[in-house]
Amino acid sequence: MLRTRTTCVTFSEGHNRSPLSNPKQDLLDWIDYVSDRWAFARRKSASRYTDSGFANEVLNRLLEYPSPIIPDIVMPRFIKALPLLIAILLFAGCQEYSEPVDFEAETEVLRELGLQWAAAESNKDLDAALALYWDDAVMLVPNQNPIVGSAALRPAFEAFFQMPFTSLESGPVEIEIAESGEMAYSWANYYISVPGPEGSVTMSNKFIAVWTKRDGEWKISANMSNSNPPS
Repeated sequence: MLRTRTTCVTFSEGHNRSPLSNPKQDLLDWIDYVSDRWAFARRKSASRYTDSGFANEVLNRLLEYPSPIIPDIVMPRFIKALPLLIAILLFAGCQEYSEPVDFEAETEVLRELGLQWAAAESNKDLDAALALYWDDAVMLVPNQNPIVGSAALRPAFEAFFQMPFTSLESGPVEIEIAESGEMAYSWANYYISVPGPEGSVTMSNKFIAVWTKRDGEWKISANMSNSNPPS
């Protein structure tokens, strides 16, 4: 889901038109003004509006008005142009645009959450581990059906924490964030230590997690893990 903020671009602000003493120049000034305001709106808009063929068509048609306009046909042409001006007002006046994404900051947030996740599982802290998953999250583990939703995740983690492992540590984590800043994935190897007949045994595994940002908060939407072959 693309998080957006709505802004209203008021085309009347800063443009006080004088009476039509010079209709030709007034029309040309008005076209320039609308073009400037539309350029401002496009800079603030989401990419789907920036690349809009409709917007370009509207502007191109407006700019097709010839500069040597005979005064007695200015008003009919101006009235004819009004639907196009209204289209711009409706299309760009109140629209949604993406907040700039600080990828470096978001990466650090996800890296910190990953450390919290590893610590929660290493300490077998059920509530802390579940708090990192959305209620509709899905978990895929070997030899089991998909585990979907918080009601299914809780008993799955309870069973996992019954394993006699003594620690869980993650290796270096790779993080990639979508251009929208609303979705990301992370993956890494992780290592579980369990007691063995001749001391502690470390099992090597790997995971990939899909994170989504909702209402400004990152949590896991999907997670899959399995074991690595013996080294």
